[in-house]
Amino acid sequence: MIHPIEISEKMIPRNLLAYPELIHQLIRELGEEARNEILRLAMVGLHTSFDDYAAGVQPVVYHLPADTKKMPNGHVATIELVGMMPNMIEEGWAGGDMKPFLLAGRNSKPTKDGGRYNVVPFRHMGPGTTGRNGQPMGSQYAPMLGARGAEQLGKQVYKRAMSLRPGKRLAPGTAPILKPHHATDLYAGMVRERKTYAKATQSQYKTFRAVSSRSDPSSWIHPGIKAHGFFAEAQSYVDRAATAAFRAVVGGL
Repeated sequence: MIHPIEISEKMIPRNLLAYPELIHQLIRELGEEARNEILRLAMVGLHTSFDDYAAGVQPVVYHLPADTKKMPNGHVATIELVGMMPNMIEEGWAGGDMKPFLLAGRNSKPTKDGGRYNVVPFRHMGPGTTGRNGQPMGSQYAPMLGARGAEQLGKQVYKRAMSLRPGKRLAPGTAPILKPHHATDLYAGMVRERKTYAKATQSQYKTFRAVSSRSDPSSWIHPGIKAHGFFAEAQSYVDRAATAAFRAVVGGL
């Protein structure tokens, strides 16, 4: 999806048409402001999907409009959102079977019987975290156990996960089976990975689940994604900001 930042004649006071360089500068500033606003809205409105969405928001591109008569010597700023997942987040998705996407991805591999398989990693965070980088342990069980029960379960899983040594995996049975088609609980096979950074060493907790051409038809079904419309919100914001910016410049001339 390409989202244009509209700068129309109505938004540009006649006093400024004699200052094309100033108009160009303002449009560039508004373009960067629009992109920052999109990312700000996404950071507030998204959790684990923020990184995927942010990666799809491309740098601002500036170019002359096709019809220069509408905006003499003016520039137009556009921001492009690329990638299937970012656009699903922006425009919404009704949901459905994820297996075709997963088995057609670059990480999928062929099986001996002519099918395909893929191993999907899931990152888990400690209970009480924001959910920005992964779902907090226990949170998936809130509909089954209630908020307090899910929190207590998360603490139990986290305690056992912290004691895992390299090469060891969390045994099944730490949590109940969440859905009928699940072969085991969500945390079975969890590993603890140690990541060393410049000033600290941190633990990451992951599970890995296989999807294949022979997976249960009722598995890997996504409930859908609501449309977030961050670009539309940013457009409204820029319309207001542009009007205020042009008026402020006119007042200073």
